[in-house]
Amino acid sequence: MRRVSQRQSRLSSAQAAELQRAYRSDGDLAARERLIEAYLPLARSLAHRFADRGEQVEDLVQVGSIGLIKAVDRFEPARGDLAAFAVATIVGEIRRHLRDKGTLIRVPRRQQETTMRLGHARRRLTRRLQRAPTHLELVAAGEITTSELAEAARVSDARSPLALMDDAPALSADDVFHASEDRVAVSTGMRALHRRERQALRCRYYDDMSQTEVAAALGISQTHASRLLASGLAKLRANLDGNSDSSVSSELDSGHGDSRRRPGRAA
Repeated sequence: MRRVSQRQSRLSSAQAAELQRAYRSDGDLAARERLIEAYLPLARSLAHRFADRGEQVEDLVQVGSIGLIKAVDRFEPARGDLAAFAVATIVGEIRRHLRDKGTLIRVPRRQQETTMRLGHARRRLTRRLQRAPTHLELVAAGEITTSELAEAARVSDARSPLALMDDAPALSADDVFHASEDRVAVSTGMRALHRRERQALRCRYYDDMSQTEVAAALGISQTHASRLLASGLAKLRANLDGNSDSSVSSELDSGHGDSRRRPGRAA
């Protein structure tokens, strides 16, 4: 995670802590406004990191500012450093915005039909094999052609359930949380977890934070964050094992312990 400079925040850690205490304890709205104003340069700086994603920078700055306000309102001084918590919250807000905006991109009808055919083919072969098929198996079974697989790959982004890797099962642990067909099962499984495990998983997968950012957002060590993520995923996988119609459990088996980020993502 990028280190927050004094120039970006214009407040020392002690000053920020004092303002936060005034806001949290006394309801001092002037202290809240001072914190937001002081950390706005940080929100702008973080927004510029995502300037190559096809969004107007000023729009990203607005989204980052919303994340900053959430950080100031949610932060508890006992968690440690407000700046670290703000970075994690701002980045999570921007990433969620970009992810959600991505679903609004218009895809040509022919490509939509190809993607739907691939989904139907995958489900048919999954029922036949009693496991998620590889792409080689999909082609060999005559369910879809290699050119159609390539077309589906172009349509899907890095978070799609159709993100293709040679001869690999369909979904990664990251993608599980964005697969619409599995959201109900995942939501039910999440409710059975401890509160801190749910918080860690939501930060990591829904808010798209790195493990370092999860630790900062929850005010815990990276080691503790790693344990929460591992235990939460293990329990979630166990909760999903009884759902024979869901492919989530087998995919968690293949990816739950991997905390590596996709290329180009800050740790």
